[in-house]
Amino acid sequence: MQELLFRNTNGKWVYVFANGMDQEKAISLINQHTQTKGNYQVYRYIKDGLPTTDQMLAPDAQPLKVNDKILCLLPAHSVIVLKQE
Repeated sequence: MQELLFRNTNGKWVYVFANGMDQEKAISLINQHTQTKGNYQVYRYIKDGLPTTDQMLAPDAQPLKVNDKILCLLPAHSVIVLKQE
């Protein structure tokens, strides 16, 4: 599993998690540089579930609510992007 964390131009955090394995992985993350509390838009890039057009991938209908740490599951062969609102 790979992870990448960065701040975008408005100072909000973006987390990218990639799971190239054949099984799902659980994530539990605390960003020691800032408080992670808040809502995050979730974008899921899942094998065999990508759009077939040039259309942008939409976030999940419900944002991920985070209190002190990020908790989520990464399906097998997927990339998950969390964008702080």
